[in-house]
Amino acid sequence: MNLRLLILLMFISSITLFAQSSEKDLKKGFRYNNYFELNGLVSPDLYGGAACWSHYLNTGKKKKNFKIGYGARITSVFGIDRNYVTAPAKLTRGVTGPIAVFSEPLLDNYDTIYLARPQVNCLNLYFSIQYTFFRRLDVGLNADLVGVSFGTKEIAEYYSSKNNPGDYSQAQRAYPTGFNIMLLGDNNIGSLNSEVFARFWITNQWAVKASLNFVFTEYTTVNALRLTNDRFRDRTFMAGVAVTFCPWRSEIFYSDKNK
Repeated sequence: MNLRLLILLMFISSITLFAQSSEKDLKKGFRYNNYFELNGLVSPDLYGGAACWSHYLNTGKKKKNFKIGYGARITSVFGIDRNYVTAPAKLTRGVTGPIAVFSEPLLDNYDTIYLARPQVNCLNLYFSIQYTFFRRLDVGLNADLVGVSFGTKEIAEYYSSKNNPGDYSQAQRAYPTGFNIMLLGDNNIGSLNSEVFARFWITNQWAVKASLNFVFTEYTTVNALRLTNDRFRDRTFMAGVAVTFCPWRSEIFYSDKNK
C-alpha cells in the first residue's frame, strides 16, 4: 500500500469513528461540536484546496461563545513558476529557536530552486480557537502543528546567491519534505497551513467561511547543495472560501435556556 493511499484511509477512518459516536456523546455535546469543511484557496500563480475535520471544546459557563478546538486537515497546493528559497533557520537567520523570529535574514546564505509546476499535499493535525457573535458569526484562527507531506519528484533549476553553483548541476531532483512541524517562522519544517477566518451560519447545519491563509510549502533536493543545504521553502498568503457542515448541530443548542 503506498503512502498516499494509507494517509487517505487514515483520514477517512478518523471521520468514520467520530461519526459513529454514541448517543451518550451527543448528550454531552461531543457530536454537536464536530465540523466538516471543504475550502478553496487561491493567490497569484498558486491555487489549491483543503478538507478538514475539527472538534471544538466548550469553555466557561456560557459554553457557546468561546471555543478551543483541534482537528485534522489535508491541504493540496498547485503552483506555476515558483521560486523556493533556502529554508533552515540556521542558514537564513544564523540562529535557531525563538530568537530566529526576530533576527535579520542572512541574504548571502539564500539560494533558490525554481519549479515550473510544484504540487504539494500535506496532512496535518491542527489547533483552532474561535468566538461566536450574535449566535451565527464565528471569528477565529487555526494553525497546523505536525503531520506529513507527499507528492511526486520534480526537476528543479538550482541557482546560488553567489552566482556560482560550484560543483552542483543546475538541474536537481526535488520532492516535498516528508515531515511537517510548526516551530515558528524559519524554524518550521515542511508544509503547513494556518488561517484567520470568519464563518456565517446560514442554517443550523450549514455555514460559509471566508479566510486568509498563510501557506508554507517545502521541497527537499535529492542532493545536498551549497552550505550542505537540501531544504527550500515557499510561503504565500492565499484567500479562501469554504463550506462548513455540522450534521449534529441542532436548534436545541440555541434555545433561551442555553443563552
